[in-house]
Amino acid sequence: MAEKEILYYGARELAQKAKKFSFGPLEFSFREGEILYLSYQGVELIRRIYFAVRGPNWETAPNSITSVNVTQDAQEKSLQIDFSARSTEGNIDLEWRGRVLAEGRGTLSFSVLGTAKRDFLKNRIGICVLLPLTLAGKRVRCQKHKQFGGYLEEGKLPEEISPHQPFMDFSSFFVEVSPDTWLEMTFEGDVFEMEDQRNWGDASFKIYSTPLRYPFPVLMKQGDTLFQEVHIALRIPERLTRDVEGLRHAEHACRISLSPIPVARIPSIGLGMNDLSETVNDELWETIEILQPSHLRIELDTMENRYAVSTEKIEKAVKVWKRTKIPLWVLLNVSLPSELPELFDRVPEEGVSRILLALNEPPWCASFELVAKTRQEMEKRGRSCPLGGGTRGWFAEFHRNPPPFEALDFVFFAFCPQVHATDNETLIENLPTLEVLANQARRISNLPVAISPITFRMRFNPNAYRREERIPELPPDPRQWGLFGALWTAGALKYAASSESLTFYELLGPHGIIIPEDIRKNLTQKTGLEFRFLPLAHVLKEFAPKEGAIVLATKNTNPLVADALAIQDQDGLLVYIWNYSPQSQKVLIEGA
Repeated sequence: MAEKEILYYGARELAQKAKKFSFGPLEFSFREGEILYLSYQGVELIRRIYFAVRGPNWETAPNSITSVNVTQDAQEKSLQIDFSARSTEGNIDLEWRGRVLAEGRGTLSFSVLGTAKRDFLKNRIGICVLLPLTLAGKRVRCQKHKQFGGYLEEGKLPEEISPHQPFMDFSSFFVEVSPDTWLEMTFEGDVFEMEDQRNWGDASFKIYSTPLRYPFPVLMKQGDTLFQEVHIALRIPERLTRDVEGLRHAEHACRISLSPIPVARIPSIGLGMNDLSETVNDELWETIEILQPSHLRIELDTMENRYAVSTEKIEKAVKVWKRTKIPLWVLLNVSLPSELPELFDRVPEEGVSRILLALNEPPWCASFELVAKTRQEMEKRGRSCPLGGGTRGWFAEFHRNPPPFEALDFVFFAFCPQVHATDNETLIENLPTLEVLANQARRISNLPVAISPITFRMRFNPNAYRREERIPELPPDPRQWGLFGALWTAGALKYAASSESLTFYELLGPHGIIIPEDIRKNLTQKTGLEFRFLPLAHVLKEFAPKEGAIVLATKNTNPLVADALAIQDQDGLLVYIWNYSPQSQKVLIEGA
């Protein structure tokens, strides 16, 4: 089994196991101190309830659970889970106790009591509740916190991505999940607000404590304590308790239905070339020949102050272009228009098919003045390639402070599935958000959309407290090396097909497609198998030549377990099906 875990996830113990509980009509899973998929008769109401400790760069300290005690009283019709935990990372050190209490009348509470074990800086600490996107458009009643008047605000959960908090400063939050049936949540211990997490690539609406407009980071002193609690109830009128419309038992089997309706086309698929510390050797040439990416993307940054490194980066990129004729995309990260001439002096004279422009300071997207100056430099140097504007950050930065669309040829932003959480389920849950992001970016810009880059790990952190930490030195995610990485890449390609172009990962280095020698040896020793390329390279090899093929609509009853991509090309109908879980699955395909 250990060898299988390495094949699936690139490392052991990355498949976390959750324990399921059924309590009357309510069902949920409990894992590592958090509640997952709280459901009523099989229909998801809440995606996740957890306690998050966030550091000064918005990093989330991992929760280490030290003990768990489950007490179930059949007579009293109650279930209680008591657990102890500690959250530590760097200077962060918080010890806390949690309690989950479910009662027979269909209510549930989640409470936390924590104590700081040393002084440390925090951006936010508290309970978070994630609501699934199936609730988008539903009616909301929001009771303001007493210090903000305590009045009742009414509205709806946003269907299109909301750039800013849709609801703020509340202590209770009610959602009408079906006619006359309300999901009620009451919070204690702080002021709460909601953000649309699709801005960061997550598939949820997030309720959290400590409003974002408050100053951060904040010093938490040794011995400081905090208490928070959320009470949850589903209020169903007596006349509807036996048959609640819209809340009937969901189907657990995986049923995938195909449709002849075209929804997109396979976009062009390129690779990053941001880490060129590895030697350009025969293996690289062979990999490029096999994958045939549509472009290779490099970055130039006026903040680097490492011109020797940048010169070597450019020289290697030019060498690759001269041998393969694969077009180069060059991203220019600048602060001021006056920096552009110097940066353009370093742009290769040949092989550049697109120039991408971004700010390396807030608000992260280039202004009209900067775009106009870039156009002048391009014209002066005889460059006529398309110019794109966007951000190295997330859709949030693009959405809140967009570039001047009327002056651009295309737009771009980055995507990473684990801005807020790192477990396997979150990575799968967040994939459909790619489709929402691509469609909304095209709708607001009326321009072609490039999602560039798509990476497993965060490669740029626009919210870092210190400038030097904006490019985090994160180790590679081992799941990128395993079969999970291949299937996640297939899912990303499916849901990002609404965009024109995609840039995946990197070609070389620890985050790259070619496995570094030290990692390759380690995997061979653990599994007895010879690794050369990542399994996900085969997914890219399969779909890169299919650029322009029609993507057909599919419906799926259980997309967290298995998924499918249906395309129509000169070979006819092709259906790719994959299983995200380590267990065998029966999948019914309809409409083929």
